[in-house]
Amino acid sequence: MQILRNTPATLELLVYQAGTLTNLDANPTIAVTDANGDVVATGAVSKPAGTTGTYWSTLPPQADLKTLRVDWSGALSGDPVEFTQHHEIVGNFLFIEAAARSYTVTGQQTPLSSETNYPDAAIARIRELITGQFEEKTGRSWVSRHCRVELHGTGTRWLSLRDGHPRDADGRMSGGPGRHYDVQRLISVTVDAVAADVGDYTLHGRKVVGPTTWPRASYDSLFNVVIEYEYGVTPVNLEAEENGLRMAVANLVPSDLSAYAMTAAAAGESVSFPQQSGGLVWPPKVWEWLKANPAPRIPSVA
Repeated sequence: MQILRNTPATLELLVYQAGTLTNLDANPTIAVTDANGDVVATGAVSKPAGTTGTYWSTLPPQADLKTLRVDWSGALSGDPVEFTQHHEIVGNFLFIEAAARSYTVTGQQTPLSSETNYPDAAIARIRELITGQFEEKTGRSWVSRHCRVELHGTGTRWLSLRDGHPRDADGRMSGGPGRHYDVQRLISVTVDAVAADVGDYTLHGRKVVGPTTWPRASYDSLFNVVIEYEYGVTPVNLEAEENGLRMAVANLVPSDLSAYAMTAAAAGESVSFPQQSGGLVWPPKVWEWLKANPAPRIPSVA
């Protein structure tokens, strides 16, 4: 789940047994850690009144972009159970819910206006899916995202983020395919396991220049530098937003046209619907925009 920076969020756990929501023996405990393995504070776990198998905890507003691991622990019929979720704090959304609700199509219709037919969760889910697909296909993130890289100290004053290993403290991939482009801001710098003052470091494109030389890595500490940074297009590109909304309508609203159709006859003409990876319907206008924004190639010199 993507969560907007500086906005509180409700973390939710749904417990199923044989496909049915089921209560745990007691409210579970929750532990939230960031990409460095540091603990992130949350509110107490509660069970909403009148619900079954549903548990909530409040995540306070987060000032910096982060990737979060959420571990829930409890017991079911006396047996210990654990659940792990992954969330991301982002700087902006491809489009906001209100824009999706008011988005108009032919005849001034607003197909996503009904919260009953299209709940908030459905819009949030398709928005996240579209955001990821846009980054996959264009090689750029159209929202501000977080990345953590581990690097070898070089003994020079600069390091290239391109040379880093993008992973979190658990070894999971950090960031997306657009992490080398539109690098905006350094979030944290750690050198030889000691947090440094990020204000002492200067960002030049994908290069980070230190106040002195970066200590060389050793056999005992191959990745002695850890850098977290923010990347992506900000503010949201208007064309990206418009095409994201087109995608949301095309993929949420039921249609007599099969999602697997390649062409359809309309007013005596044949309309093409490109079908590519991701399991989504791609309206022609969206596909034209994607073709106009191909994935860039990283130059040989960072």
